[in-house]
Amino acid sequence: MTELEKMEAGMEYDFWDDEVNARKANAMDICKRLNEQDPKDEEKIADTLRELFGSAGEIPWVGPNFHCDNGKNIHVGKHCIANFNVTILDIREVRIGYHCMIGPIR
Repeated sequence: MTELEKMEAGMEYDFWDDEVNARKANAMDICKRLNEQDPKDEEKIADTLRELFGSAGEIPWVGPNFHCDNGKNIHVGKHCIANFNVTILDIREVRIGYHCMIGPIR
């Protein structure tokens, strides 16, 4: 079993493995591109999130300064919004449902 397969199975794995590092590096590259996009360009942001996430429903959106571990473990339903400066640590699967808004409350 490869280190990436171990990680995906929730087992102990080598954090410095080349394949694991490639997944993390890919997520960092996509997050950098995402964070440089115009926050008003919802279509471009949705396309980038679909590239980054394991799955995404209709009209996903995140504000600038979004970060994650590898992206492919994130699954969001339709109309999911994450406000500015959000970090999702997705070493394991993260599922966010429909019509969810992530951000501060009053």
